[in-house]
Parts: sequence; structure tokens; C-alpha cells
Amino acid sequence: MPTEERAPVVLLLIGDLMLEERVTAAARGVGLDARAIESLASLRTLEGAPPIGAVLDLASPRFPFAETLAALAAAFRGRPPLLALYPHVRDDLAATARAAGVEIIVPRSRFAHDLPQLLQRLANERPTAPDRAVQLS
Repeated sequence: MPTEERAPVVLLLIGDLMLEERVTAAARGVGLDARAIESLASLRTLEGAPPIGAVLDLASPRFPFAETLAALAAAFRGRPPLLALYPHVRDDLAATARAAGVEIIVPRSRFAHDLPQLLQRLANERPTAPDRAVQLS
């Protein structure tokens, strides 16, 4: 009996239903399984293979940046690669993410325009080992 091969998983830490739906559709189009995360606590209950990456809205109050990085690293023994989006008027969010070693950081406008290519790029990134993760205070 053949085993069903599952699509690689990308987590959505966004908190905006319309944006989550758009990302889910784009992820499906490039062969990824997008899973929306409701809260950081729910990361501990995920089953299956670790995600190949995560999409994080840096402006989402549901996912504070430092806490989100720590929760991802704890849940998966190293942080999965991140694709982070931010409002173009909040360069401070992008600078904080860049300083923490986030792999892909784009303003919302570019994110929406280049979504399939960005998801493909995310799928090609490698996880950050626990001993290489940047700690934020």
C-alpha cells in the first residue's frame, strides 16, 4: 500500500484571516501546506514533521516578536526560517528583525506582490540551530 507524501508545512503567524487565506492559497500553489497558528501556546501541540519555515507579521499584536522567536526555537529545537512582513511605515520592526537574523524581511506591499516567489525562497532556507539563534531581551 503506497504511503501518502505530505507537503512541507509552513506556519502562519499572522493573525489576519484575509491575509492568512491569501498566503494559504499561494502556499498550496507552490506545493506547501500552510497552517495558521492561533497563539504561541498552540505551537507546543503541533504534530507531524517540523515546519520548513514560518511567515510572521511583525506588526501583529498576537505574535510579539521576541516571544515568538523564543516559542519557535523551543517548539522545534531551533528556529525555522522566517519570512517576516511589516508595514512600510514601521522600519523599526524591520531593523529589529534584521538584527535578530530573520532570513527574509519584506514590506507588506512587496509581500503581496511577490508572495509565491517569497514562499519558494523560504522553502529553500535552512533552520537556525539553537546555539546560533540570536537572543533578544
